[in-house]
Amino acid sequence: MQTIEIILDVLYIGILVTVSYTDLRWRRIPNAVVLPGILTAFLVAIFKAELPAAFLGGFIGAIFFIIPAVIFGPERAGMGDVKLALFMGLLLGFPAIFYALAIASVSALVVILPGIAFCGWTRKTVIPFGPFLAFGALFLLVQRLI
Repeated sequence: MQTIEIILDVLYIGILVTVSYTDLRWRRIPNAVVLPGILTAFLVAIFKAELPAAFLGGFIGAIFFIIPAVIFGPERAGMGDVKLALFMGLLLGFPAIFYALAIASVSALVVILPGIAFCGWTRKTVIPFGPFLAFGALFLLVQRLI
């Protein structure tokens, strides 16, 4: 693995950790963090000649979250998740974005189901989804590094 790839992966990991922290703490995903990540992942895809897979991954990731944001409104599904999923799709590409979204969904269920059963959470309980998305992307990033 080349030094530049390691530096980029460390940058991506930093973005995902920062997004997780801010979403857990303030329930928002800052544009100042995720938008440069989107631009970086896009430029890397161009230079690595992986643009079709990256575009398709980004499109799938964004669409996966645009639909709930439109249906449920910004108070239940935010545009930060859309931008984070776009970043993940550009970063991981197609078909890896499907695996990341599946990992994120299953990990969310592992947390939410006990919350419902033992903590009294309801459908109105707001759970930030950014950390789960970041976990799915981190899982695949670490797997790629190994």
